Amino acid sequence: LDFKAELDKLIRLETEPLPQPGGELAEILAAGRELLSFFSKKQDDISMQVEEIYDLAQEAGASDARDALRDERKQGARLAGAVIGLCDIIEDFYEFAKNGHDGELSRQALLMWRGAGRLLSECGMARIDGDCEAGRPLDPEVHAGQSMAPSPLPRGSVVSVLRSGYRHNGNVARKAAVILSAGPEGGYDE
Repeated sequence: LDFKAELDKLIRLETEPLPQPGGELAEILAAGRELLSFFSKKQDDISMQVEEIYDLAQEAGASDARDALRDERKQGARLAGAVIGLCDIIEDFYEFAKNGHDGELSRQALLMWRGAGRLLSECGMARIDGDCEAGRPLDPEVHAGQSMAPSPLPRGSVVSVLRSGYRHNGNVARKAAVILSAGPEGGYDE
């Protein structure tokens, strides 16, 4: 077999088939084909196993990520609850000082109240203020009616706020606790 001549034919794009070797060379080529076939099958098997392992790792990773995200959300909710609790204390102090006779204490409480509002906004939280003005109708999305009181305001409208409500990233974190008007007659029938 003249390999150089055969190579020259291939280079010239002559399509004459190569002669089939016989004897020992044929056995070596057959064994080589079998070996290549075996490795090709093994490679396919390994590729499938790698894909299965990758899929399992993806699922496990997604599960771990979901668990971590759920834990972070719980921690965020606890932190938001703690912040709202601190704001309640400041609000109580502000209301106490506002109704007292000490002007300086009242001024300091107002500064604390405003400062807390600024800090809240930096954390994506905000007080529900505008929706809680006296005379506003009850909005179940942002108000939690705590009681009713006689008032010249229309029945069911906000008379006053007992406890501020809060939004976190635009969602209501806690509704405002409000006193609702029982109407000019003071009737409590429903």
